[in-house]
Amino acid sequence: MSALAWFGLGCAVFVAAALYDLAYGRYVQCAAQGRRLAAASWSVATAAVGLATTLGVLKASLWLVIPELAGLFVGTWIAVRPVIVSSR
Repeated sequence: MSALAWFGLGCAVFVAAALYDLAYGRYVQCAAQGRRLAAASWSVATAAVGLATTLGVLKASLWLVIPELAGLFVGTWIAVRPVIVSSR
C-alpha cells in the first residue's frame, strides 16, 4: 500500500473515531435527560461506528490505533462542553 493510501486510511480512522465519541456524548446527554428513544438511537450509532472502526484497524494494521486514539480524544473534546452556571 502506498504512503498516500495509508495517510488516507489514517485520516478515515481518525474521523470515524471522532464521530464515535461525538455519538457517545450525545447518547450520554440524551440518557441523562430521560429521552429513551434518542438515547437508544445514539447507542446504536455508537456501537456501529465503533465496531466498524475497530474491525478496520485490526484488519489493516495495528499502527492505525494511533489516529484512532487521537480521534477519540478530539471527539470527546468537542462533545463535552463546559457548563456555565450563572450566579443569580
